[in-house]
Amino acid sequence: MRTALASLLLGALAMVEVPAALGQAPNPLDELLAKTRLAAQAQTQINQEREQEFVQNRDRQRQLLADARAELAAEERVSDQRKAQFDENEKQLADLETVLNERMGNLGEMFGFVRQVANDLKGKLDNSITSAQFPGRSEFLSDLAQRKDLPTILELRKLWFELQQELTEQ
Repeated sequence: MRTALASLLLGALAMVEVPAALGQAPNPLDELLAKTRLAAQAQTQINQEREQEFVQNRDRQRQLLADARAELAAEERVSDQRKAQFDENEKQLADLETVLNERMGNLGEMFGFVRQVANDLKGKLDNSITSAQFPGRSEFLSDLAQRKDLPTILELRKLWFELQQELTEQ
């Protein structure tokens, strides 16, 4: 098969060269060969352009990937910093809550004591002979004894004043 193809090609070449040398009209095979060469050259040019475009796209994709990786690394650093800050804030919050609970414990004891004193004083004032001279003391003390929140400084002063007044008037 190879020899037949080779002889066919040699015969075609001989036909092309003879008419061209003699100044005769070109053979249709010559035209086909020329068209084939032009098509091959055009295809080679197209392939080179496509390969060049592919290489440019590949390089652009590599750059985009590198940029995305750099951005990811930067965001991870920011995330790590924020996590560290969050952990530090959590630690400070826990410490402050401990201090608050200690202080609330002391205030809670004081609040219980104030409620108890207000309740005891209300009972004494209800039975006291001076209550006729100073009406309305009982409502304040009743309110203070039943409260769920801490008394203000003014209320603590008023409680002290009521105690002092009762002691003085008796």
